Amino acid sequence: MVNLIMKRERRKSARVPALVETHWEGPSGYHVARISDISLGGCFLDTTGEARVGDKIKLKILLPTEQWLVLSGTVAYDHSPLGYGVVFSSMSDRHRSALSLLIDVITGSMQNESAGQRERFAFAR
Repeated sequence: MVNLIMKRERRKSARVPALVETHWEGPSGYHVARISDISLGGCFLDTTGEARVGDKIKLKILLPTEQWLVLSGTVAYDHSPLGYGVVFSSMSDRHRSALSLLIDVITGSMQNESAGQRERFAFAR
C-alpha cells in the first residue's frame, strides 16, 4: 500500500475516474479493455491482457466523436489480474490537446461544448 501511495504522490497530473473504451497492443498481443482513470500523464488500464512493468504499449482511446486517439505508453505498475498503470510517452501538442478535451468531457466541464470544440477531436485518428 505504501508503494502505491508513493506512486500517486509522484504524479504530475491528477487522475479522474473514467469509463473509456480502449484497445491496446503490447508484447502479449492486441487486447480490448477500458480505462478506469485517466490524466494527461497516464491511465489505469482495466484488462485481462498480460503485460509486465516496463513494456511499451500502444493505446487507441475512443473519443466522444467516435474517433480514436492513438497514444504510446509504458506499463508503470502491475495490479493484475485487475490491470496496469500506464504512463504516457511524449505526445504532440495536438494529441495532448485532444486528451485534455477528453478529460474535460469526462469531468463534465464541457457540458455545453461548441461544434468547434468537438471538431478539435477530429485530428486524433
